[in-house]
Amino acid sequence: MGITALIGSPADSWRHWLRENLGSSDLLCLSPNEPNLGPPGQIALYRGEVPVWTRFYGSLDATRSPHVLVAALAEAQQHFRDGMVLFPSYRPSPVLAQTVRLLLRLLNPDELLVSERCETPTGGWGIPLEPEPVELAASLTTQVLEAQRKAHWMRLWDESFDHELPLSSVSIEGLRLGSGKMIGFEERRKLGLNWCLHLEVSAASAFAVVTDSPTEEEISAVLDAFHVPKLHVVPGSAYQSLLCGLARSHGEEIGIGFIEDIDFAQQILKLRATAVPPTPVPILKVGSIKVDRAGRELPEPRPWQV
Repeated sequence: MGITALIGSPADSWRHWLRENLGSSDLLCLSPNEPNLGPPGQIALYRGEVPVWTRFYGSLDATRSPHVLVAALAEAQQHFRDGMVLFPSYRPSPVLAQTVRLLLRLLNPDELLVSERCETPTGGWGIPLEPEPVELAASLTTQVLEAQRKAHWMRLWDESFDHELPLSSVSIEGLRLGSGKMIGFEERRKLGLNWCLHLEVSAASAFAVVTDSPTEEEISAVLDAFHVPKLHVVPGSAYQSLLCGLARSHGEEIGIGFIEDIDFAQQILKLRATAVPPTPVPILKVGSIKVDRAGRELPEPRPWQV
């Protein structure tokens, strides 16, 4: 059969087309926001209706972390040889155009099907295949899609378990938190920086988690103490309700859930996730989707803000 790449627009729904044409083929969904194809914020390989392989993405926006999409496709190709690959919905965007071209070149499909509604990026799709037009049904309304996701989020909160993990035992991906050298409580106290709940320093900047916004004098004290030109500051509550994925040290994913809180005084991560405790979690992948316990999607933080 070979590999067929599928590219649609945000106004399209692949649901009916796939029902009629997929048959027994594998389907790799590279869209992190595809209704009726599993949990939002994840990449998944389906064999029938069952996902046999998943990768955490953490956002509904394909331009948020395009490097994760490229890595996910490279990993997924180890698990299938033939089938269909559903790309993120295409809209005119330099980042999305370049990402889709990279994905197509990596995939090297035998067939390229493109929705009649889909605009072609300037310069084409970047592979020698001639795209074949396909007619698709219209997408569901925004309100319906949001209601579908809300039901999923509420179910995820309800079906998950409580976890408490020492910050020191977890490698965190997707956050600024954990990327620098941590400054311990005693050192912060000696420097008069105990207003910081958490403080990290890297070569180019410092990063502080705080309760209240620091004064100009407090910011200057950090810059002077560690000889860095910039201080990034976030409130401790910024991590609450962020979608996260749990993974083993070799990358195998073992659950998905939400950060409930981070106790910076005790250096403890509190999660609600689908993995059954006690489960060691060497890697925590954190996304930008924020959802409260009522299933309501909250404003996302800016990239690398937290």
